[in-house]
Formats: sequence, structure tokens, C-alpha cells
Amino acid sequence: MCNAQVTSVHPVVTEKADSVREVVLDLERARRKTRRTVIDFWEAIYQAYVAGFVMVIVVAAIASVLPQSEISAAGVADVVRRGPAALGLFVALAGYLGIRSGNHGGPLVFEAATVQYVLQAPVDRAFVARRAAQKQLRTAVMWGSAGGAGLGLAVSGSLPGNTIEFVFGFAAVGALGGVLMFGAALVASGRPVSPAVATSIGILLVGWSALDLALASVTSPFTLVGRLGMWPLSGTSFSIVGAVLIIAVVGEGIRRAGNFSLEASLQRAGLISQIRFALTMNDLRTVVLLRRRLANHSYRTKPWLPI
Repeated sequence: MCNAQVTSVHPVVTEKADSVREVVLDLERARRKTRRTVIDFWEAIYQAYVAGFVMVIVVAAIASVLPQSEISAAGVADVVRRGPAALGLFVALAGYLGIRSGNHGGPLVFEAATVQYVLQAPVDRAFVARRAAQKQLRTAVMWGSAGGAGLGLAVSGSLPGNTIEFVFGFAAVGALGGVLMFGAALVASGRPVSPAVATSIGILLVGWSALDLALASVTSPFTLVGRLGMWPLSGTSFSIVGAVLIIAVVGEGIRRAGNFSLEASLQRAGLISQIRFALTMNDLRTVVLLRRRLANHSYRTKPWLPI
């Protein structure tokens, strides 16, 4: 009799949880539809144009310091030896920036209305956080792969090999760099540590890749990821190991996405909204001040009165 009651309750609980999640999804769809009605089409085009223009300028600046003609055989051999480590160093720097961002409360930033009306409602907080994390992860992959593809196109003119292969290889490295940056930020925010410890971990990762670059060796997992960019010249042996490690990091970060403070999220949402308003008014001084306040923002890790 007791077992029958327990088994009959389980489907009801599951159905209730599914219905609550469906309500959250309906709210997201309704807010997305409302935003589309108030967004100025030409303003969105202008923002996309500015973002693309900045990326083109960065890629062009990097391409300007590269040789304009194919390098010698000795140069190609040096690129094969040190190129993966150089790309791995950029990936490690992305991980370091992600750790710092997560240590300062990022990368998930909820709107004040989401914190007040959704996260404080009887819903699965982790489900809401993971939905937001998946959206930001797609953005990180998109921008990382786009930047990597542009850099691969610029590099392909100086190296022997198929241009398309270089573009896809560098795009894969850029995408994994964006994934690592976002995943490291999620892990750091889900498991708060002191800024000194977070900075030390990031410096160790960057130093490991820098040592590979100096010694032309392959010991860091980020150097293995960098081999994806050089696969038209040296193949992709063991590159999958570095990619799997990065995917594991972002998987752990998404699993911990629900470990955050509502109080801190509400305060960060207020600061972010003020920064966005200051940007629309071109008030750079206020943006800098609010950015410093956001970076130095901290909250109590232990409540005064546990309830």
C-alpha cells in the first residue's frame, strides 16, 4: 500500500515540474516577442555593423604584422614547432580572463525582473540559470569561431596549404577558446574562491602555455588545442584530448550554474542596467566608474542569520 502511494506521487511531481518549466519557457518566449516589437531594425543593423567592423579592424591589425608572401621552408618548420603553442597561449589567456570574470560574479547576468519574479518563484533555479548559460555559450562559440576564421584567413596567405583548411582549423581554435572562457567563468562563479587563488590558477595556466612556446614543446592541453589551427601542416594528432578537457570544463560549469546568490544577482543586475544606460548617453566616465564598482563588487559568503 505504501509503495503504491509512493509510485503514484512520482508522476505527479514530475508533471508539476515539467509544467513549471513550460511556464518559464512561455515567459521567455513572451519577453522575446515583446523585445522584437520595440527593437529598432536599423539600430540592430548598426550594432551588428559596429561589432563586425571592430572584428575586421582587429584581424586586419594582426594581419598587417604577418608576412605578405609565403615564408621559407625553415620558417614553415618553425611555425609547425611553435605555432600550436602560440595559439594555445591565446586559448590559455581566454581561460584566465574567464576565471577572473567568474571570480567577480560573472558571466551570468540576469535582469532585475528575472531575479525578482522568476528566480524567487517556486521554480528550479538551476533550470533558469542553465537556459541563460546555454544562450551565452552559443554567443561565445559564434564570436570565437568568427574571430578565429578571420585570423585563419589572414594567416593562410603566408603558409603553404589549403586556405579553407586554415579557416576551419583556426575557427575551431577560436570556438574552443570562447567555450573555455565561458566555461571557466561558470566554474569560478559556481565555486567562489579568493581573488588571489583565482589569479594564481590563471597565471599557472598561462605560464604553462608560455613555457611550451618558449621550449617548442607540447605539454599543455591548450597547445594540443592549438594544433587544430596547424592541422593543414602537421595534422591533428591528440588535439581531441584538449578539446575534450575544455568541453568537460564547460559541462562542469553548466552543472554548477545554479550556485549563485540572489542578492548578488540583483545588485549586479542594477549595476549592469546603469552601465547600459550610461552607454546610451555616451557617458564614458560613469561607465568606467560603474565598471570598477562592478569589478570590485563582493557580497557575504555566509549569512548573518542562517534560516
